[in-house]
Order: sequence, then C-alpha cells, then structure tokens
Amino acid sequence: MEEIFRSLTAEKIQELLVICGISNCCDEPIKQHILGISDFIRQTRQEVGITDPPPLPTPTASPDPKAKRGSYRFLPTPEKRSRADYTGLDVPSHKKKRKNKVKAKDKTTLKEMSQGMNDAVPPIEGNIPTDSPSTDEANTAMNLPRAGTPLTDVYTHQGGKVPHSIVENILVNCIKLNDPLGRYGHCSKQAIVTTKVEAIQSFVDGIVKLQYPDAVQLIKQENAFSASKSIQSRFNETVYWEIIKKGAELLDPKDLPTSKGPLDEFTMAEKVATERFMREAGYGLSLANQRQCRLFWKRLFEMRNAGVDKILLYRTKEFDRFCKSYSSEAGASLVEMVRNWEERYAFHIKQLEERVVEESKGGFTGRLWLSQSLVADRLRVPENAWNSATNPWFSSVEETVFQLSGSHEPSAVTLGGFFDLQPKAETMRNKSIFVILQPKDDVFLTVCPIISVQEGDTLGRFAGVIRYSSECSVVYGIPGPEENLWLDYSTVTGALNFMKVSAPGGDSNVRLRWELIDGRGEGHLMWKVSVVALRAIQPFEELVRAAPQKEQYLLHQSPACAKRGYTKYQSS
Repeated sequence: MEEIFRSLTAEKIQELLVICGISNCCDEPIKQHILGISDFIRQTRQEVGITDPPPLPTPTASPDPKAKRGSYRFLPTPEKRSRADYTGLDVPSHKKKRKNKVKAKDKTTLKEMSQGMNDAVPPIEGNIPTDSPSTDEANTAMNLPRAGTPLTDVYTHQGGKVPHSIVENILVNCIKLNDPLGRYGHCSKQAIVTTKVEAIQSFVDGIVKLQYPDAVQLIKQENAFSASKSIQSRFNETVYWEIIKKGAELLDPKDLPTSKGPLDEFTMAEKVATERFMREAGYGLSLANQRQCRLFWKRLFEMRNAGVDKILLYRTKEFDRFCKSYSSEAGASLVEMVRNWEERYAFHIKQLEERVVEESKGGFTGRLWLSQSLVADRLRVPENAWNSATNPWFSSVEETVFQLSGSHEPSAVTLGGFFDLQPKAETMRNKSIFVILQPKDDVFLTVCPIISVQEGDTLGRFAGVIRYSSECSVVYGIPGPEENLWLDYSTVTGALNFMKVSAPGGDSNVRLRWELIDGRGEGHLMWKVSVVALRAIQPFEELVRAAPQKEQYLLHQSPACAKRGYTKYQSS
C-alpha cells in the first residue's frame, strides 16, 4: 500500500516539475517531500478508517494528436491539471521532440526514486515519523452528547469518524500509570538518578544481591518512580510554549530573518525561538518537525490555560496524533473540544485514581463508593454489608453438602481486579474498574460503564453469599447453574447490585455468570458470580439485568429498598 502512495506522489510531483520547467533538478530534496506527502496520506486514511487501496487516476480523453504537440504551457488550464495522456503521439510529426526525451529520463529518475524510498524512511514511533512528520492537518471533529446519555459512533466530520478510543485509552493509561504508584504507595522521596551507563549496570547488579522481600520492594519503587516520571514528562510539555515565548522576548527584532511564505498564527520571533529551544533540548530540526511541534506545544499550552488537567496528565500517543492532525478549519475549536472532554471525564478520572490505588493494594470490596458523597447521601448501608470482593458460602455446612453432592471441576479464572490490563481499551475483557455508580435522581442510583463494552466483557462481581438449600428466596435469591444452588443478597450488597432490573423475560444488556473456582487451597471450592455483557454497551449506558421472579423486580422499584441497598437491613 505504501508503494502505491509513493508512486502516485512521485508521478504527480514529476508532472508539476515538468509544468514549471524545472524537471532537471536534483532528486535528493524531492525524496523528502514525496516521503512526507505519502506518509501524510497513509496516516490520514488510517485515522478516518479507509483501508481500500486508492483508485488509479483515470486518463483524460485524448483530443486531436496534433493539438498535443508543442509547448505544454500552451495547453488549456484543465488539461494542465489532469494526468498526461500520450495516446496518439505515434503519428508522424516533423517537429523535434527533444523535451519528450527529457520527460522520459526524468520519469525513470522518479521511478528509481520511489523504489528507493524504503532506505530514506525515518524512524517510526506510534505510526508517526519522528524526523519529518506531516504538517498537513486532517479535517476531523467530535461533538459531545449531553451528560448522562450513552455515547454513540456518530461523531463525524467530512465523512471521517473520530473514534471513542481517544478518550477511552486515556482512561486505560490512567490505570496503567496509577497501578505501580498504588502498589508502592503515595510518597515523596529523594532518589538517586544517574546518566552514567556504568552506574546503571552497577545498580542492577546490586538488586540481584538483595534478599527477595527487599528486591521486590525496590522493584516496586523503581516501577513507581518510572510511572511518576512518565506522568511528569507528559505534563511538562504543556509549559513548553510558555518557555518558548520567554525565549522569543529575548530576541532582537533587528536580527530576525525576513518572513517568507504565507502568514500563519506565529511570529518570526516565535519561530526562531522554537528552533532554538528544539536545538538545545535535542529535538529534530527538520522544517516539518518544527512546524508540527510549534503548533502542538501551543495547543497543549492553550488547553492547560483553559482548565484541562486530567486529560493532559494521562494523554496518549493517539491523543497527540489527533491534536497534531486537527485542522484549524475543521469548524470547531480543538481546545474547546478537549475542555468538554475534561468537564465530562475529570471527575471519573479522579475516581479511577482512587479506585486503582485501592485495588492495587488488594482492596476489592468496593467500599470506597461509600466515601463518595453523591452515593453515600442516598444510602443507609453499613460498611460491613458492602462486599464486592468475594461470594462467600453462607455456612460451612452448606459448603460441605455441596462438595459431597458430586464431582466438581473448578475453572481457571483470575480473582478480582484489572489483571488483564491491556494498552488499549478495546482489547481489555475485564472492564470492572470502569463501571461506576452515579445518581439517577434524588433516590435511585444508576450503574454504567464509562468506556465501550463488548459482548462477553466482565463488568465486576455481583455481591451476595452462596447458598445450597432447597428454599431459594423469590425476593433476594438468584438461581445458580445447579439444583439447590443460589445467590442470596439479602444481607450484603455492592455497586452492581444497584443496576436496573427489568421484569422476568424483559430487556437486558447483562447477565450473571457463575464460575466455580479453587479457593484457599485443596478441597476448598468457591463460586464467583460475575456480571457479563450480553451485547455491546455504549459509555454511560445503564446496565440492566432481568429479574428471575416478579417479586424481585418489585423489590428494585422501591425507593425504601434502594436506600438500604436492596438488602433486608433496616436503617435506624
């Protein structure tokens, strides 16, 4: 596919050079332009979701062969802009064709040039050339829906979709970076940092000599420091433009070069100061890279001044690519768009930070929700009645009776948390960390994900105790996969217990999945009751399960029952 783009680009540039009468120029500088244009075309097509190869240009109809002879400059303007058509030129002519030979020679040169592009491709990082990135901007925009409504794939601009993954992967990055911080603990320490390679090797040799507990603690510390430095470096870029402006103020206007080319939003002093900053900081100095960095750093600076905080802390390469390619003529302000994202997600990102720290330490009960005022003000639930970590047996007697009832083979599943953490949201199957509780009205709470959910994704554990008895409660009981096996949530609750409940056989987008797992050792079996998506669920779309009995459906319509977490507990 890349060869097609380069060949088409080389051919069109060759035609332009012939029109302008400079076909015998040096090939080397043209290679970089062809490479930059073809890479921009490829990246833009990827961003808007175009995967089909580009159609070959259709030759224009050939007029009278004799009309094609002579200087190309005298052709009508539309024909100058169309692809060259040489049909009919085999007719005998008394005119000399010295220029045609030059064309053939130049075409061969460009062909060889396009074939040798692989040797000239700069290093690629995140699908963007690090040395000579394209400075053209894609025409994309996103309109955010009203708060509390499901997000849908309708955000388009000039036919190109803007994926939800831009924000969703920022949420994943928040978890990825805060997990090592939580495992080590939030603290401030003086750390020895060295840039000497020999000292780095010596430090690693020292880790090996430590005892196991000390070595693990040191590794946790290094992972935490690495994540902290990643966040710090990412946020540092938001002030680069302010530093560049200070450098521009130090320049003498008399020493500035004369401005060339079309006017843009940058002064000559800012351009010179940017080049100086990039040279001293060690960035690539190609003109394309200067233009891209100049625009990108200014946009980050404007976002930070507009109050964008959490989005910039955990931004990803995908977010950076989107900002760099966003066209100022797209019709909507990029800064305003990102500020809307911040307003919608900043509170949820703050909650994610707290929940990740809690779960990284092994706290999966979910009791952190009781410290959220928007949740706690609507509930009268004791802390010990909130447990989303396990589904314990009601009694050891019922557990023993179950194990004696037949042969049982546990499944190989992982207990709790976000252990399948992936670099991108769409590849994660355990989405439990992204499920939130938020007010629905003055009485009821609603349960929903803040990222897209796919069919089969796990959304967390449904709180309750495991019973093995013949009397299954029609109000608080959920039948299990075996006879006499059921889940009782009359005395315990959790976040997913607050999801909306439809009538038996009604519409639902989730179900309960029972999994038998190996508990604390040989001969000890436990059940894990998880909530699993029945279909794709959009961000902020309410989770709904179907009640097994009408009595349970009516229970979840009661405001008084909602206040006590749908348990039997009576508030005093």
